[in-house]
Formats: sequence, structure tokens, C-alpha cells
Amino acid sequence: GNSVILRHYGGRQISSSAAETVRVSLVELESVRMDIAETRNTGGPRAGAVEICSCPVGYKGHSCEECEAGYTRGLSGLYLGVCVPCDCNGHSDECNPETNECINCRDNTAGFYCDECLPGYYKDPYSGRCERRDGRPDCSACDPRGAVSDQCLNGACQCKTNVQGDSCSLCAPGYFGLSLTNPDGCLRCWCSGVTDQCFSSNFQKMQIPMNLIGENHGFVITNRARTDVKRDGFRVNIRDNQITYNEMNLLNNQDTYYWSLPQSFTGNLLPSYGGHLEVTQFYESASTNVIREADVVIRGSNGQELVWMLPEPLLQSQRKNYSVPLQETSFVLNQYPVTR
Repeated sequence: GNSVILRHYGGRQISSSAAETVRVSLVELESVRMDIAETRNTGGPRAGAVEICSCPVGYKGHSCEECEAGYTRGLSGLYLGVCVPCDCNGHSDECNPETNECINCRDNTAGFYCDECLPGYYKDPYSGRCERRDGRPDCSACDPRGAVSDQCLNGACQCKTNVQGDSCSLCAPGYFGLSLTNPDGCLRCWCSGVTDQCFSSNFQKMQIPMNLIGENHGFVITNRARTDVKRDGFRVNIRDNQITYNEMNLLNNQDTYYWSLPQSFTGNLLPSYGGHLEVTQFYESASTNVIREADVVIRGSNGQELVWMLPEPLLQSQRKNYSVPLQETSFVLNQYPVTR
């Protein structure tokens, strides 16, 4: 997103049968963190010594240090070893690029190299294929991540919408990320619309922390249209990782104001997908009125806004920690559900 803003519950006059002003005296953020799975901008100088290479087929990365999908490390070659096609006995085109373990074995196979049969199947000595025992599936082999239940119907596992395979253990073509918690089983490949072939990354999550050290912490107070931006007047508590703003007399009572997060939380953060934005927020007010508006807004470079709201409004003088799931089902766009 081009920007991420969090409502600070400040200075808005609401229009109703009896207009009232919510008089906020102090707003505070604490411990803002966002999941990320890529090298983040540290705010340091330009890394001019980092090379960007044009990689041959089978390689990817700034220095061709990774194997592309469908390739894994061989035993020969300089430095990290050459990238060679996955060895999955023809039953998969995917493998872990570092360990060589095959992923998404087809044809009822399993094992490190897709060289074994799934439970309930045996290897036919003549064809070499994995066949069902007695011509019937073993319902205990139904993968709970991809099956609707552990019960067979007419002798077959019942797969979720985006799942296939006799044991419901494979994502359908164009889908990835088999998950027990996904009601459809797998996510649709996005890939910026240029392909529908993808598989789950081997990345591990880390968090972008809230960094208040130094004068250029990057937090500002702004109205939603960003026509009124306050960059000064903050009080920073490094020990407790808190930032506070209380110059409410400088805000327009007819407008809603938000915390705008620093640059490290914005830009191309596609690897944050599926993670969470975690926030601890606090405010003090002389009024008990509660306003229901967007609590988190992610604005793209095209100006479109994805909106998320707390299930229950944030109450004054109560420190509140909340977690925003960073996926399309959590947000609305122009009051309509969001698609990826």
C-alpha cells in the first residue's frame, strides 16, 4: 500500500439529530508491528555494492542465489551448487529448492522423491503406478487440510473447493497453500495476473518493528484526505515504545484524523500477505461518545482505500491491543468485499 493509517479517535463533529463534538485530549500508539518476509528498508545509506544479476533459466535472486520453482540444488558447481530440475520420478514438478524434497506429489504418490504410495495404495509391479487396495480408498488417508470431513462418501474422500486428489492432499491447478483453516482448502494464485502457476514459499515470518529512535520516526497525524498533516508536537517514550500527540487544538473539529505509519510499513509489502498488523492504541477524552468509522485504512498508489474496522469500538482510557489480518477477506473497498 502507498500508505497505512490508523484512526486516532480525534476531533470530529458528528452530524446527527443532535450534533456533538468528541473532545479528545490525548492519543497514543504503542508497539506497532507488521509481519514481513523480505529484507526491509533500514533507513541506512544506499547499498550500492549489492549486485542485480540477469540470471539463466533455473536461477533467481539478486545474485542468482536461489533456484527457481521446479529446480533444486545439485551437488556440483561453484559456491552454492548448480540448480537442477527436481527429481520427483515424474510425479511432481515442485520441490524444496534447498533440501530437494518433492512437494505436491501426484498420482497417489508420497515420499521424499514421490517414490512411495499413499496409505491405502500399493505399487503395481507391472505398471509401477500406485493403485487402490481392493479398488477402494482408505478413508483414514483423507488429508484433513483438504478434505471436508474424515468421512468418505460412496467410498471417496470429499475435497474442499480448491483441492483435488484421491486423498484431498493437492491444491488444484492455479491454487496453492493447502491449509486446515482455509474453508476452500487452498488460495488462488495471484502472480500479478501474468501466470496462474505458483506454490507456497519457504519464507519465514519476521516483524517490522515500531522504531522511535531519532527525530525522523516517520509517524504523523493526518486527516483522511491528507490535506492536513501534523509532523510536530509528538512526545516519544523510548523505554515503553510509545508515541503520544495531545495538540488537539490544532485539529479541525469537523474532520477525522488518523495516525499515518512510517515508510517502513508501506510500499510493496506483498510478502506481508497472510500475516498481521498488530497495534496497541490508547486515547483520553472528555466525552463518552463513540464514533464508528474506519479504524485502519490501506491506501494504494491508485488512490483506492481498503478499510478495516474493529468488531467493537475503542473506548477511552482503555489501552487496546488489536491484530489486523492482512488478507482480502478482512477489508472492504467502497463498502464491497475485496478480491485479491
